[in-house]
Amino acid sequence: GAKQVLVTRTGRNLTATELETALQKALNAPVKLLLPPPNIVVPEGELTVQTEKPTSSRTVLPVTLLVNGQPIATLKLLAQLSALTNTDAPSLDNSSPSRLAHLPTCPSAPILVRRRQMVRLRAQANSVIVTAQGMALQDGKLGDEVMVAVPWSKAPLKGVVTGEKEVTVSAW
Repeated sequence: GAKQVLVTRTGRNLTATELETALQKALNAPVKLLLPPPNIVVPEGELTVQTEKPTSSRTVLPVTLLVNGQPIATLKLLAQLSALTNTDAPSLDNSSPSRLAHLPTCPSAPILVRRRQMVRLRAQANSVIVTAQGMALQDGKLGDEVMVAVPWSKAPLKGVVTGEKEVTVSAW
């Protein structure tokens, strides 16, 4: 047999705008992704999503991607849902953590990251996920932008709270 096998993926890259549009259809509400989605190659066909109805306006959504009714991937996305009643959807663009400071937070949401607490930093590029440890410099709720001190740099990193003791950064 062959000593080497080459596997290639065919299809197209899923954009944040396509994913937001599919989520808006599934949830029947305006949706804004607070972090860029991972790079996903989807085969040609009709893209739909399945997700649970969120319990708050800012939440981590478990999402199953379907193409022609067949599941192709599952992922978790940090999203902001608006209760807009008009047909004007919010502008759709790739958000980076640095553009999230103006988003409103829910006052009753639990604080997931505490000041001076060790947190897991997470960065993703394509299908590679890099994690490291850092110390939070401020309290944060889900979706809040916080600063994190890291041992390899004098300058703190800016990231978004994506879980309990977890901060996602765009890159370091």
